[in-house]
Amino acid sequence: MKYYSEIICLTAETMISTPSGELRIDSIEPGMEVIGFDVYSTSFITDTVYKTARSLHDHCAKVVFENGTSFVLTVDHPVYVEDKGWCVVCMNEDKYAYGVYVEQLNVGDVCVVFSHGKVAHVKVASIDLISCSEDFYCFSTIKSHSFFANGILVRDVNIDHLTQEQLNANHVVVK
Repeated sequence: MKYYSEIICLTAETMISTPSGELRIDSIEPGMEVIGFDVYSTSFITDTVYKTARSLHDHCAKVVFENGTSFVLTVDHPVYVEDKGWCVVCMNEDKYAYGVYVEQLNVGDVCVVFSHGKVAHVKVASIDLISCSEDFYCFSTIKSHSFFANGILVRDVNIDHLTQEQLNANHVVVK
């Protein structure tokens, strides 16, 4: 069964780190600023949201971390893991998702966390595939192509690189 989708997303209640505090992902609009992260220089940057998208998904994963943080995301949404790079719950055939090479996300992997303006780390405690039927949200940034979702570093999606077929297949609404 194919569990990966054509667009990576997070549920509406996911909190996004911005320079002015945490905001729900469903309230993020083009032109707003979010906190991104340059994995090469290991520094935080303020990044601008270029486009947003909403889509419907029926397969997703709940990832829970040892500090009690969790989120529900599409199974192909890259999460940054120390010493591994970008990782996803379910791999596609070519191990490449939205501009980056990806590895398998596993229990015990150590992820990057935004905590009080500093880098911290937390281990993945559990990963569960779940059925869902709700709107999911994502956005494109201009510089870092990353942001913090519930404090955890994740990859954005370059909405401009999605084909019309991908947009139609996932009932995507783009702003």
